[in-house]
Amino acid sequence: MFSVVGQMKFCFALIFLFSFISAIATAEEMTFKIVSDGGNRYDCCWVVASGEITANTPADFAAFVREEGPKGGPVRIVGSGSDIPAAMELGTLIRNGNFSTIVGSSVNYSGPWYEELDEGECTAGCAIAFFGGNQRLVPVGTELKLTQFQADLASAGTAGQTLSGDEAIKSRIENQIRTGEVVNYLVKMGIDLRAYTVAASVNPITESSGRSLPRDLLLEYSIDNASDQPSDWFAEPLGNWFRARTETAVSGRAITLNCSRRYGHILGFEAGQQTILNIQGAIQGKSGIIEFSADGSQFKAQTIGFDFSNGELARVEFSIGARAAQSIIAAEAFFFSGVDGGVMRTEFDALAISFAIQGLQQENHLPSRLLELCFE
Repeated sequence: MFSVVGQMKFCFALIFLFSFISAIATAEEMTFKIVSDGGNRYDCCWVVASGEITANTPADFAAFVREEGPKGGPVRIVGSGSDIPAAMELGTLIRNGNFSTIVGSSVNYSGPWYEELDEGECTAGCAIAFFGGNQRLVPVGTELKLTQFQADLASAGTAGQTLSGDEAIKSRIENQIRTGEVVNYLVKMGIDLRAYTVAASVNPITESSGRSLPRDLLLEYSIDNASDQPSDWFAEPLGNWFRARTETAVSGRAITLNCSRRYGHILGFEAGQQTILNIQGAIQGKSGIIEFSADGSQFKAQTIGFDFSNGELARVEFSIGARAAQSIIAAEAFFFSGVDGGVMRTEFDALAISFAIQGLQQENHLPSRLLELCFE
């Protein structure tokens, strides 16, 4: 028989267990709210997204955007959710709305004003939705956790139930289809598919809360693509002259600007071999013209050629106009935005991310001066 103390401990344990289960069962669905810190900067307002992603969440977000009218900008997101299709739909809405995503909490500190906190978790379905951001940031102090992407994707029968032959085949087919949908989503969002391999290896029993990725993998897999900031513009030798160059610290992508009497102003872009091969494949069979954006202004660039002779890195060069060159110099952000003649949506999104460089150095007269002098 239990002692009185033992019975009390047992009752408290049961109360705690049932409270824990109840808390899970009644987890609040994700909500959305526009808040501000009271400043007048571009990033003084942001969208707070917190809670569990459910089947209702994409429609809730669509209604929020329709009613509140945010035109892109940052979304600070924390939460969870096992409904992967709903999470992918939410991520697609975030991408189509031109939002960026940041893992982090927000706290009301005075009246209507809020403060951004670099703390909190974005787990499972929340991580999937986070991938939708054009620019994605996982600040130090926060956690992004991956779980198996197959959760709630296909029915495999109740626990302990053995599926019949036909049911087992149907379940495998459903899982293959859903796996393809997840992989296609990751490619579309510009996420390295090694992230899928990591998620697939998460043990749902011993890692029930998910697996955090170290910072080097967050950057390497392009999950965090906003921490990889470019350097200041600097001059590098080019024949008898120089060209202006800026390069990212982690991924080694670079933008260069120079000019020649034959092609006028030349835009160069360096990245990994696969990125440049993707660009080459998208341009192949078209007019050779790409479209790019510098701080929202759209420009066209005529392909000059490709160079794959530099080990793991490759290079593509384009001829651009003087106005486009000056816009790049003055921009905070530069990204690929399309191929003349059209391109499949998945290719478009993957290229847009791999071409993007955010945080270009402004107020630097070196590139302007080099371009001014090169025809003298």
